[in-house]
Amino acid sequence: MSSSLPVVFLKRGADRRLTHGHRWIYSNEIDIARGDYQQLNKGACATVMRSGGDALGAAYFNRHSLLCGRLYTREPDLVFDDLLKARILVAVHRREMLYGEPYYRAVYGDGDELSGLIVDRYGDCWVLQATTVGVFSRLEIIVSIICDNFQPSCIVLHNESISNDEAVEADTRLLYGRIASPTGDIEIVENGVRFMVPILAGQKTGWFYDHRESRARLAAISKGKRVLDVYSYLGGWGLAALTSGASEMHAIDRSQFALEKLQQNAALNGVGDRCKTFVGEADQLLRQLSKEEEKYDVVILDPPAFIKRRKDARNGLKAYHSINQLAMKLLRDNGVLASCSCSLHLTVEQLRSVLATAAHKKRSQARIIYSGGLGMDHPVPATMPELGYLKTNFVQLGK
Repeated sequence: MSSSLPVVFLKRGADRRLTHGHRWIYSNEIDIARGDYQQLNKGACATVMRSGGDALGAAYFNRHSLLCGRLYTREPDLVFDDLLKARILVAVHRREMLYGEPYYRAVYGDGDELSGLIVDRYGDCWVLQATTVGVFSRLEIIVSIICDNFQPSCIVLHNESISNDEAVEADTRLLYGRIASPTGDIEIVENGVRFMVPILAGQKTGWFYDHRESRARLAAISKGKRVLDVYSYLGGWGLAALTSGASEMHAIDRSQFALEKLQQNAALNGVGDRCKTFVGEADQLLRQLSKEEEKYDVVILDPPAFIKRRKDARNGLKAYHSINQLAMKLLRDNGVLASCSCSLHLTVEQLRSVLATAAHKKRSQARIIYSGGLGMDHPVPATMPELGYLKTNFVQLGK
């Protein structure tokens, strides 16, 4: 068939995964001897053809990346740019149905058929991440859509350096409007708790909405409890527990900046007198607290990804074992450990095995009383389970 877009042919059999609903195309699946693939510019759209000549849909491409194509429609000849507005509006509408306040992940990449685009909403401030060149080259269009339909006070780009062949560089800047706060902080409300979020100087887009539902669950069982929040960042877990009636909360983070913001958030919620912070490496501080014979009713363990790539799996698994064992040493009998992992390459079963092993070394039994994952504003297509990176288990220890 003829196409108004450039044409990219797949090798024989390379369409199977895509036919069943997946959306990513790898460079070794492309038949470079046919079609226009080798002439495509970064981010260019093309009609994707099966080896036999039938159109599979349309994708945008980056020939310099192993994950070279992102299928965005099952219709041939449609340009990605023309679908952006409708997709963004639908994604935001879905969140408005789920949440009563405008604080959520408004766009979650492939989960909203907008591969490469992350948008977090903080009231009338919107923060974008473009994880592919294809999306980065369309930021002007995306900003225009948000401005025309949601009247934001500001739009911020907060890109991290992407460690793959997309080669998207770290880039944080104001794309539209102004941030009213002289410190660059934006106030949000999560589960009734107020937080000031540093959208320019913070991690990722400034906040982590993905744990929202699990944080609410833990807060509900923290009344009267002594709580330790490890890798606390701005206090999303620990302050939720404090405002729900925890007797005391200690927070650990390697960032003095994050802990200062946590203390400000504690004061904002009127619980600063029950909050104490420790700056330093988590494993060292946990060992020190153990030497001092400190004990807690609840320990929260929400570390960064110890396994960022498959080749990190062995060392990363050891790190999960080590930190969970250290955390359990600080738990009182019948205490609860909230153990999390954002490592895509650590399975649910592996994390549970880590917890079982740590409990065994403490001569306790680990009873999983809650299992959670991504919040409702992080939809995961059934055909792309790899988007469901987050794992959370609440484990109660006992004899």
